[in-house]
Amino acid sequence: MNGFASEEYLEFSTSKIKNIHRTGIINIRNSVSFPYVIFKKNSKNYLITPIGFSGPNEFNENHDFNIFNEESLSICGGFLQTRNIYENVNKFDQNDNFYFYIDSRSNYRIDLKLSLESFLNNMNSTSRRNCKRFLDERKKYVVRKVEFNEKELIQKFSDLYSINSFMLKFNKSYHFNYSCWEHLLKNDSFNLFLLYRDKQIISGSIITSLNDGYDLTFTVNDRSFNNSGKATILCLFKYFKKRFNNSYIDLGGGVHELDELTRFKISMGGKKTPFKRLRFLSKKKLSTLEYNNFKNIENRWP
Repeated sequence: MNGFASEEYLEFSTSKIKNIHRTGIINIRNSVSFPYVIFKKNSKNYLITPIGFSGPNEFNENHDFNIFNEESLSICGGFLQTRNIYENVNKFDQNDNFYFYIDSRSNYRIDLKLSLESFLNNMNSTSRRNCKRFLDERKKYVVRKVEFNEKELIQKFSDLYSINSFMLKFNKSYHFNYSCWEHLLKNDSFNLFLLYRDKQIISGSIITSLNDGYDLTFTVNDRSFNNSGKATILCLFKYFKKRFNNSYIDLGGGVHELDELTRFKISMGGKKTPFKRLRFLSKKKLSTLEYNNFKNIENRWP
């Protein structure tokens, strides 16, 4: 199961994208599917996966590119962010129909099978010290799963998210309001969890269900409470470990590799888990200029 492969996530994640030609969900094979967006640029169609690590959990470039050969898609190229672990070298390659470039983007994973002691030992000294203090005060902290009919709590999360998006200057593609969150939470693969301290909400998290784990897709904190992010990861670890059998929580990455957000996730014991991504161009539809630009690729394309 890939919770991201749903109409609710597609509508949610594309609400800020311009020049959309079409959207849909592609099934590669049983239990492997993912959402896609086709948008127009310079009168040509490009296919991308939506925001987040929303792509397929498996993708074999030797034969899975065949799914893009459908004439109905009529794409020139695109960008595919998978959840397929990739620890090999970055490289250019090609098949009969596409040129493509393979590299990875770092996700950071918390293993739910660890004991609490091992989880703490994976943190750096500062995070471990903070988390031990939170554990000493454990009765003050409560994780609450929000039901879909609890509109007032969804509104409180939305308000907290809006404050964070303004203060932290989120990219416009990550600006969401109450109606967006409400629509997303219609799908059971997405759940909202609030962390309370002494009956005050100090964080809210949207967690997506996956085949054998979870993705911490969105999380925002009450910035007046110091180290609320650390308290959130600790309390979610304890909550999910106690109640569910799945094996991990993915924390995601940063805005950029090794930025402040990434360093925070590493400090909390997140294990680097690189996910494959591919940029590709159709051999039939590319121009010489596009091919030259593609070969000089560095950060983002198209």
